[in-house]
Amino acid sequence: MKQLYMIDGPDAVGKGTILSAVAGELTGKGAHVHRHIHATPYDPKDLADDVRRAYWYAYERARIYCLVRDFPGVHLLDRSHWTSYAVTGARWAAELARAEEITLAEMGIEPVLVLLTAPDAVLNARLRSRPRVASALAALDEDPRRDAMRERYRALADTRVRSVEVSTDAPLMESMAKVVAYLQLDRADLR
Repeated sequence: MKQLYMIDGPDAVGKGTILSAVAGELTGKGAHVHRHIHATPYDPKDLADDVRRAYWYAYERARIYCLVRDFPGVHLLDRSHWTSYAVTGARWAAELARAEEITLAEMGIEPVLVLLTAPDAVLNARLRSRPRVASALAALDEDPRRDAMRERYRALADTRVRSVEVSTDAPLMESMAKVVAYLQLDRADLR
């Protein structure tokens, strides 16, 4: 089976930063790396409606899964199908995630979860340092769902797939090195 490394975790944990750093490091070591970044729906209505959002994510991932199936190399994905449904509150989240697990198996793709974590204080500080989200944070600070969403991410470590948990409260290069070390243990062609 081909592995698809799904780098996931709560907002501000460093998914995109770690994915880019890991891709750069592995490319520098001679690996052929494919970076798959989850696109945001083009139509704002797709973000506002959980059913439309679920369809969008399913479509986007189907496209990515075909690339994983058809092209050799190391495939890194920003986010996983579990969080696209469960964390965003889509109806039928468990059923949709299970359907994707069946699709992945039928396509010969093994999802491997790289769960990034950080203490709440670190996540909050990182969010506050982002100018484009600063105004939205006041509402988020008052939203009790924020902590529930972070707990759902932490619960991903208990999924039925192979996974590794990496804390990103260390400097970037240290966190990146932990992810690269895991991938090197997992894949003989990266050693």
